[in-house]
Amino acid sequence: MFGPMLEVAIGLVFTYVLFAGLLSVSLESVATLLKLRSKALENGLINMLEEPRVPGGPANPAKGARGLFAAGKRPSAALDVATQNSAAFFEAVYNHPLVGGMSLKNRPSYVPAGNVASAIIYVLTKASAEGSLGSRIERGIAALPDPLSSLKTALVTIAQEAQGDVAKFKAGLETWYDSSMDRLSGSYKRFSQACTFVAGLLFAVACNVDSIKIVERLYAEPGLRELLVKEATAYVSDTTKPVSATDITAPAVLETQLKAVGVAQKLLLASATPIGWEAPNAPRDFGDVLVAAAGWFLTALAGMMGAGFWFGLLQKLINLRGAGPKPAKGAATAKPAND
Repeated sequence: MFGPMLEVAIGLVFTYVLFAGLLSVSLESVATLLKLRSKALENGLINMLEEPRVPGGPANPAKGARGLFAAGKRPSAALDVATQNSAAFFEAVYNHPLVGGMSLKNRPSYVPAGNVASAIIYVLTKASAEGSLGSRIERGIAALPDPLSSLKTALVTIAQEAQGDVAKFKAGLETWYDSSMDRLSGSYKRFSQACTFVAGLLFAVACNVDSIKIVERLYAEPGLRELLVKEATAYVSDTTKPVSATDITAPAVLETQLKAVGVAQKLLLASATPIGWEAPNAPRDFGDVLVAAAGWFLTALAGMMGAGFWFGLLQKLINLRGAGPKPAKGAATAKPAND
């Protein structure tokens, strides 16, 4: 019913599934090696707990220069003292075992809001052992140096809303942390998408994964269409979900993901597929290079969409192809006329 166009779409989307999966796993491996997620979390806590550094002023005495998402800056010389005080507060919270973990080398990439709230309460109350926990929290906030303007203002506001209720105060801290992490997630996502596009473009050029050439060859060569449709159908049948960056370290899914990566490598680099620099895929003249550049750009954009998006679309296309044309109404129940 749909002719070759549906098979072309299946072949192209299947290529995108494999390309995006390999790209995602490769980038996550680099991020894990460089500990980008743990650095991003640390800087998220810095932005939450530390006073912004003064332009030209002293760096944090404990940590020095910051990483991916450095704390903001405000033009006020009075913040020099605030930076040092709030840096000490941050260090006390971040080095708490519930937040930074027991190892100084392997910092966490995720910390539950309740852990951070408990660590903040501990830092506020550790100097006093007398009175109720609520009164100790109030004394701890009051004892913070006045130059801690942003941090102290935030804690005073949360304490006022809690009205002496420790559970409400902790819930307020958790909400504050969650909102800070939401902003961090947005920043990290934008950073990750930019990295994904750049890496995808480099990968597309290096392996000549040209979306336009893929469509041209799939439409012109029925045998190639049949090969990719067969492989795509088998892939969807054997795989519950595509290669996922977030799953590469999970033991329960590692074997499945490695198998999927192996399939991707085999198919993407196979000479039979419309990928690579061998003929007839390689550009022949300057005009072909310009068209190929557009194809590489489209492939890089497809990689940004993620393997999960393309895998869902691939499932729908294969189901659509498998459904085939519906029988005419009443055809199955028609009876021969009586003589």
